[in-house]
Amino acid sequence: MDTNFINSDESSNKRWAIWDRQQRNTANKSHFADKQISKAYAIKYALEAAVEGTFFDLTYNKNSIVVKVQNLVVKDALNFFELEKQWAAEGISKKASKKTNSVLYHVV
Repeated sequence: MDTNFINSDESSNKRWAIWDRQQRNTANKSHFADKQISKAYAIKYALEAAVEGTFFDLTYNKNSIVVKVQNLVVKDALNFFELEKQWAAEGISKKASKKTNSVLYHVV
């Protein structure tokens, strides 16, 4: 799976960022069918089995659902790389941020 690196900093106003993200999640969740949401949860649960890290709640953007893992450490490499290969074939993209040490999987 190809990884696109993004240049992102943490918010200086964390309370506002959390409030804003909650509002956007509420508004954008209705854009997705139950099947798409279930797929995003399946990816999150598969990641939880294959890697260690800090997992965040799903984030609903206008065009994708994001599964975010921070401080990702692979504990089952064979399974992890097979999952990523399968997800890439399904059109799921991967982005990473070196500054926040996080990986984001975008499910369409």
